[in-house]
Amino acid sequence: MKIIFGMIARQLTDPGPIVAFLSNAARHQRKIERVIVSVSGEIDPTAVRAIEAHAPLEVIDLKRPVARMAELVELGLTEAEASALFAHPVFERSGRMPYGPNRNGVILAAIKAGGDVLFFADSDVSPLLLSGTPHQHFFEEADVFGSHLAALTEPGLPMVGVTTSDYSGYYIIPPMSFEGLDIFLEGLQKEGALDFVRHSGKHHALTFDAGAARQPFSTDKILGGNVAMRLEIFRACLPFFSTAYNFEGTWWLTRGEDTLLGKSLAADGKWKVVDIDLRLFHDTFDNFPEVPDVLSDEGIRDRFYTTCLGWIGRNPILNALDGKDAVAISNRQIECLSRSVDAAAAYFGDDRFLKLPEAAKAALDQLPAALEAYDTLQRLWHKAVEGAWLLRQVEGAEAEAEAGGAKL
Repeated sequence: MKIIFGMIARQLTDPGPIVAFLSNAARHQRKIERVIVSVSGEIDPTAVRAIEAHAPLEVIDLKRPVARMAELVELGLTEAEASALFAHPVFERSGRMPYGPNRNGVILAAIKAGGDVLFFADSDVSPLLLSGTPHQHFFEEADVFGSHLAALTEPGLPMVGVTTSDYSGYYIIPPMSFEGLDIFLEGLQKEGALDFVRHSGKHHALTFDAGAARQPFSTDKILGGNVAMRLEIFRACLPFFSTAYNFEGTWWLTRGEDTLLGKSLAADGKWKVVDIDLRLFHDTFDNFPEVPDVLSDEGIRDRFYTTCLGWIGRNPILNALDGKDAVAISNRQIECLSRSVDAAAAYFGDDRFLKLPEAAKAALDQLPAALEAYDTLQRLWHKAVEGAWLLRQVEGAEAEAEAGGAKL
């Protein structure tokens, strides 16, 4: 199976994260056919050359909108259709592309390039496993690509279409404790994390790989930074989806693009998702092994605040597409946030958290626009995928003809 390694990045200036995965593949005799990176910011030619020393590289440069539009029109989309699928005001105004369309551009490029499997990793994820205990931890290496491929090729019905796993490292919610924490997390729709956060004094919010105790299991939860996907699934299933919402004149990217992909696959019935329980290391706050201190570290506090806004923006559309009463749930969450943000802001020493109820109201108000974007994806995705598949066949036939001609 031809493996494509994909990543979305704000900038391509440090080749290290990509080279680490390519080196892991080489050590375990796994061939990576191509690397495809979608970049919204700076591209350093030195970093490009460093990656190309290991594998062919294709860069999707989002700062070249004319060229990007031409690539999408080549798939058979009209300019209006391509713009509806892949353009967003947030990119024009802030230089940041919503995660869903950003990842989906890589999917189409991987199909066109002749890949069978697309493996996504995020730039802060490493091909290492964190093992041990909070007081004595160490790193181990695994055959990352081989582990995913072994599960993807398991026989049986429904077939395995996606393999994924959670991360080792610090959890995205840093250690915290204040009166009303349970209500605050409910307002973010993260109430399931309450017990873990409450006990973070014992485990420091660290998660470890299970090692010999790994137990793969079927799931509908996909982690976009540690996932391998059969590209053929996208001929029948919708891909990633997320958007952005405007709050106080600023566009905020919503999270959860991988959540909806999991639900799309579960609804299809032909494919299943398997969590292989291989927890790649995620350097969540870019300061490992320091225990994250949301009170004294402004960077960690900023990251958590931005994450809260991402969850808040995700929740209405996620609940609506899950068949739930999104308005009622959002109103309950606004109430929870209103009751808890005073304590949260006082605890963090950061008045920005007082704004979260208004952010939740803004996200709910913009739910119709998010639903319209999802309808657009439903309407146009199949056309884009089939266009990419057709170009794949044409380019493959041309390559075979050239190779045949060279032999004469």
